[in-house]
Amino acid sequence: MVHEQIHTALDFLCFRISLYQPEQAMIQTEFLHILDRKLPSSDIPPTVFDSEEKCTYSRVIATGKPIALSASNLKDHRMLEEIAENEAPVFQQYFPEEDLPSIASALIVPMKIGNVSIGIMQICSETVNAFNDSDIEFISALAGMTAISIQNSKLLLRTQQQAQQMQQIIRSVPEGVVLLSADLEIMM
Repeated sequence: MVHEQIHTALDFLCFRISLYQPEQAMIQTEFLHILDRKLPSSDIPPTVFDSEEKCTYSRVIATGKPIALSASNLKDHRMLEEIAENEAPVFQQYFPEEDLPSIASALIVPMKIGNVSIGIMQICSETVNAFNDSDIEFISALAGMTAISIQNSKLLLRTQQQAQQMQQIIRSVPEGVVLLSADLEIMM
């Protein structure tokens, strides 16, 4: 898994993969790992995509550029608070109040295919200034590979569904059927 590869290189509090669903203007978490727990993504409500880019996740998806935040930078406090607010209900659900982790740094990178962002990969840390330029490059590369894997998985699923539909159509036709390619070669 990607989070295990990242965990060997970086110490992190939480790791999230969220996919952008443009037709619904939503950002849906598909994978969330906090400390040593993988949490059910069904427990996490989607985030509304903000076309004005006020939301940090929306800004990363819209611009296609990563954002590294640290509590040591006063300008980053509002965005870190936004991330903490997003994570708080999940943290509270799974951790006793005295053990609630606090986010001191966050790295949010786009998951892109070409120039199109299909989602985000987010890593949070309890350490101030946890992420440097090489971390951003490393996570961005993993995010790109993950985006391609997700796209390939979706293409495979769609191809399997189309093949299944084709088989159902062929089975339902009482007469013989010959399928021709665009070059008029017999396919089936």
